Amino acid sequence: MRSYADIQHTVIRPVFFMQNLFGMVRDGTVATAAQDGRVAMIDARDIAAAVTALTSVPAAGRVYTLNGPEAVSFDQVADVLDRQAGRTLRHVRVPAEAVFERLRAAGAEAWFAADMAALHGMLADGYENVVTDEVSALTGAPATPLARFATDFTARFAPNAAAAGGQP
Repeated sequence: MRSYADIQHTVIRPVFFMQNLFGMVRDGTVATAAQDGRVAMIDARDIAAAVTALTSVPAAGRVYTLNGPEAVSFDQVADVLDRQAGRTLRHVRVPAEAVFERLRAAGAEAWFAADMAALHGMLADGYENVVTDEVSALTGAPATPLARFATDFTARFAPNAAAAGGQP
């Protein structure tokens, strides 16, 4: 019988997806329990590029922490999206329970809402305040900065995005 230790594996550990912001921006706010915590958000397009690159390099047994080029607070996120989308956005600090309740009200399962509320607390504590160069090491290109992501998806964050179907 073969043990799990004999199985070739590579772990891809992306951090906070920038695309999560599509569902987080509501009514001119980004409500989080992350307080002043910082996270090096990653664009899902960078994850796809890194995984594609991994098909041509020896990676067995490695763990890749994929993230963006800088750790940002949600105050900074709101400022960047505000500038790029031409609307007033602000970060609203809420308790973790409010994150849970907001997600449940949106239809999320209780386990998921609880995990996200806990994640926000971890962000507040600095858990994801880490920047690696693994995207650029794998792809040969720098990770996408938040400002570029916001520019690429301006329509998703514009004032009329919800009415035009721009938000999930």
